[in-house]
Amino acid sequence: MAFVPPSLVAVPDVLLPPVLPTGQLCTVTCQTFHHLGNRAYENTAETVFEKTLLSAGAEGRAFRLVIRSFTQTNTGGLNRLDEDMVKLKNELVIETDESGRLRRVLNKSQLKQRFQELRPVLLRKYADAPFITPAIINNLGLVLEGDGYLEDVLNASPEYSLLFPGLYGRAYAATPEPLGHRLIPRILANVDLPLRTSAARTATVPADVADGVYVTGEVDEAGFRADELRQAVRTITDQFDLDVTLKVRHQESYEFDSRHELVYGAQLTDYRVTGVFSTQVVSTLKAAPLSSPR
Repeated sequence: MAFVPPSLVAVPDVLLPPVLPTGQLCTVTCQTFHHLGNRAYENTAETVFEKTLLSAGAEGRAFRLVIRSFTQTNTGGLNRLDEDMVKLKNELVIETDESGRLRRVLNKSQLKQRFQELRPVLLRKYADAPFITPAIINNLGLVLEGDGYLEDVLNASPEYSLLFPGLYGRAYAATPEPLGHRLIPRILANVDLPLRTSAARTATVPADVADGVYVTGEVDEAGFRADELRQAVRTITDQFDLDVTLKVRHQESYEFDSRHELVYGAQLTDYRVTGVFSTQVVSTLKAAPLSSPR
């Protein structure tokens, strides 16, 4: 799938957050294509979120995020759990930092209670499922434990990184400048892919769009465990003379209206070792104002 970077132009203005964000319906579509050897996996998932502001302060804001609907094209294997997980996280209270990035989930205690209620239901539902074991179900609750673990998982996901990209409070110029870091978890076995990101302001945007930001990512060589990837490839292929060079492409694009509300976002992440595996994830967000206050 082609992903064409927009043209770039220097604009010195700081991208400020909306003074008072409006409620939005955000439709996030995530397409995943994965090949490993002669096995292929494809899935398209669409989630509709209702995003409303609860409070605002100098150091961040709080939003209620409700999942209104969820569908996907591949419902086999572990994907069967996805609809069950919607029941767990169907309403989150999210605190963002001053840049708009997700900082904390404020209703984590409620999520823990929901999981305790959902766990026995899942154990009964999947008692005879060969790929969904009790250990897998129990491990789902572990993400709710510890400080920051759930937040790390959400920030690494295409859906929540699109909803809360963390771009406010900066001036974006024509030439890409360092932005921050991003982690793509478990690209093969337990190997993570750390990225260093850069950002620039886009010039050509639709008539109803006031500002655009274009983000690129490249491998953070200092944090990437190339030796672990090499070992994972050798374990999977049982070959020790393969070229395990990892090829990576990561691009993001965001559009904001005249009030600096995020109205559109897109992400492309593509990584592969030629002849061994390849993964491409293409995600989009389209936001529209709520038709009436809730």
